[in-house]
Amino acid sequence: LNLYSQGITNMTKGVFSGLQGLQSLSLGANELTSLPEGVFSGLEGLQYLDLSGNELTSLPEGVFSGLSGLQGLSLGNVLTSLPEGVFSELSGLQWLNLWNTQLTSLPEGVFSGLQGLQGLSLVGNVLTSLPEGVFSGLSGLQWLELWDTQLTSLPVGVFSGLSGLQGLYLGGNELTSLPEGVFSGLSGLRSLELSHNQLTSLPEGVFSGLSGLQGLYLSHTQLTSLPEGVFSGLSGLKYLYLSHNQLTSLPEGVFSGLSGLQYLDLQYNQLTCIPSQAFSDSNDLINVWLQNNHLTCYHASW
Repeated sequence: LNLYSQGITNMTKGVFSGLQGLQSLSLGANELTSLPEGVFSGLEGLQYLDLSGNELTSLPEGVFSGLSGLQGLSLGNVLTSLPEGVFSELSGLQWLNLWNTQLTSLPEGVFSGLQGLQGLSLVGNVLTSLPEGVFSGLSGLQWLELWDTQLTSLPVGVFSGLSGLQGLYLGGNELTSLPEGVFSGLSGLRSLELSHNQLTSLPEGVFSGLSGLQGLYLSHTQLTSLPEGVFSGLSGLKYLYLSHNQLTSLPEGVFSGLSGLQYLDLQYNQLTCIPSQAFSDSNDLINVWLQNNHLTCYHASW
């Protein structure tokens, strides 16, 4: 049932009664400011619900009760906060879209009960920080989008328990540092996006344990230096992007052990020289981008 952009301003309880077989309901881009409790009662067969683009400022407790078969939920609104347990009955939910909802905080148990959740998007909120256990219990989560959420820091255990996570997107925030161990336990991670932050430096070993990582994106992060062992253990890494930083030099063994590396982007830094053995372990290299640096030396071993 597509009711997208129909100028709807309110709904009454039971408005969808008798539609037990309904699988998809789009209420996006309307003018809803509130939802009555029980408005979706009777929609046991509903799989997809779109409420994005309305003017909802709050959600009543139990608004999604009875929707145990729901697989996808899109909630982009002006909510600012979510009641704890609001999603607790959505045991079948696979993806949850909370982009641009103006959330300023997340209660610690807000995602409890979502063991089957595979994708969670929090893009474009104003969170600034995250509670340590906010994602606990999301053992099936495969991708987590936290782009442009104004995060300034990450607690060490914030991603603990997300062993199935494959994509973690933290770009476009205001992170100034990464605590050592913040990514521990993410053994299944394939892609880590950290571009457009304010890191300036990285602790040695911050990526240890990410043996399955294939793509690491650190462009536009204001990095001025790299510790020698910062990429140790990333033998499966194929894509490493370090462009548009302020690197002036590279430690001799900074890329040692990156035997699977295929693409390395070092454009737009302030490098004057590349160590002679910098790429000695990377026999699979296809492209190395070094444009717009200040290189004054050349090694034949490259």
